[in-house]
Amino acid sequence: MRIAPASIAMALGIALAACQTTGPPPMRTTGDVTAQPSAAGQTITAQGPTAVLWVKGLACPGCIVNVERQLKAVEGVEHIEVDLGSGRVDIALSAENPASRQQLRDAIDKSGFTLDRIEAP
Repeated sequence: MRIAPASIAMALGIALAACQTTGPPPMRTTGDVTAQPSAAGQTITAQGPTAVLWVKGLACPGCIVNVERQLKAVEGVEHIEVDLGSGRVDIALSAENPASRQQLRDAIDKSGFTLDRIEAP
């Protein structure tokens, strides 16, 4: 059985349609930024502060790459771990010059996703 290349391209296009790797979603809402105890220290071993970002809309590995790329560009972000299923992004920050909440919020906005909240000590 032969599958036509057009069928493969169509199936791939449908599979990637849910991924938001470019541009913001049509409707954006930013949730509350909270100062709750972070659970990030359980997954990231860091010398400096840690934060957990809860991001809505992550759908594929390309989404992870996009979020990581934007966060790595922020001075003061040292390590990033993304859980695609839950939308949890654990971040280790520099002890000397940690990124601000606004810088983290802006990076998620640039990635095209919606930041639900930030949990940081």
